[in-house]
Amino acid sequence: MCGDQPNLSFGRFNIGNVDRLEVTAKKDGAAWNLTGGSVSLTFLSPSGQTFSRDCVAGVAASGLFYYDTLTTDFTEVGLWMVAVTATDGSIVKTYPYDITMELVSQPG
Repeated sequence: MCGDQPNLSFGRFNIGNVDRLEVTAKKDGAAWNLTGGSVSLTFLSPSGQTFSRDCVAGVAASGLFYYDTLTTDFTEVGLWMVAVTATDGSIVKTYPYDITMELVSQPG
C-alpha cells in the first residue's frame, strides 16, 4: 500500500490565511483517474476536534484535487492530522491520519 500514499503539498501555515492544499490520489501505485470521482479531507485538530472539506478537481484524470482553505477553518495552533478519502463509484479509499500540517499564529 505504500505506493498508494497520495502526494501532498502540506506544510506550515499561519492561522487566518487562505492556502491551497493539493492532493494527487494514487491507486495501484499510479495516479488515480478520478474523472467522475471525488476527494475529501478530514482534519483532526490538536485538541481532538474534526471537520471535513470536499476538494475541487484540478485534473481529475490525473487524480489531482485541491482545497482552498477558508480563513475560519483553522483556529488552533499546533500539529494537525489530515486524512484523505478518495471515492470512485463504489470504490472508497481512505488514507488514515498519518499526514500532518502545522498551524502557527498569525504573524504580526
